[in-house]
Amino acid sequence: MQTDSTGIRQATLDALSSWPRRRDRLPEDRADLLAAAWWAGNRNVAELARAADTSRDTVYSDLRSRGIDPQARFTPAGPRPRYAPLRFETVDELASLMSSVLLPPVLREKPGPLESAAWQLQKAMDRIADLLGPDKSRTTHTPAENAEDLAATLGYAQQYAHAYWASLETSAELAARAAQSAVDRVEEHALIDGATLTVGLPNAQSITVTLGSASYREPNTGWTTMATDSPLLSTDLDGPDHLAIRAALDAIGEVLTKHLAATALLHEGATPCPDCAGRGLDDREEACRSCGGTGWRE
Repeated sequence: MQTDSTGIRQATLDALSSWPRRRDRLPEDRADLLAAAWWAGNRNVAELARAADTSRDTVYSDLRSRGIDPQARFTPAGPRPRYAPLRFETVDELASLMSSVLLPPVLREKPGPLESAAWQLQKAMDRIADLLGPDKSRTTHTPAENAEDLAATLGYAQQYAHAYWASLETSAELAARAAQSAVDRVEEHALIDGATLTVGLPNAQSITVTLGSASYREPNTGWTTMATDSPLLSTDLDGPDHLAIRAALDAIGEVLTKHLAATALLHEGATPCPDCAGRGLDDREEACRSCGGTGWRE
């Protein structure tokens, strides 16, 4: 992972300065956790005190501070309260905690893919905090720029995850997993079996690249293939390459699936469901169990 020395220096200072804020929030965090445990059905105060390593008096005080009557332990729990939505302060605190935990392994000369993926997730939490509180953010970027960086950062985390995944399995195992994934999803999703791309080059030329996967009659069934007539592109793919291309094609398939007509996902020979005739789409799912609300029978 490439690390900028200036950015790392600032990250270490930010992590250090976040410690007093985390320390001061500990009692508030404890009260929140005790309230959550209470609403989850844990009504034994002594048990809560042991779990929190605190006194029963503290548990009583914390519960009352969250609007809970500890004496009502046998009262049936009503609807769980809706907790406050994400706030800048809480996510910023989480990002700072992640930074303090992750900086030591990241400062190695060559961090591994798991350390690098985790660091990208920490950066993603920073961006989420920036988006939650643009007026409190320490960056000078616009919300749109921070959202773009959030998406890019999660993409980098995925690349490191692919690198680690590929280190665990052979190409044959990765290919078999891809083939099985296609079989599992073929009933309900559009699958991208291949794609032909026009790739623009910096010299204003372009080349045509065809992506696909090895068929069931070929060795390494499910392995990603790449072909081109151009000598400018090597078509040898390693494990991370295979996973990255497969993930990109799957993402395209998910987008296309959302836009498909319902009939596109039906098996050949499906017929209209007579029980749904004349019913609106909103009524079908509840009114007809024989077709699952699709309006068609296989």
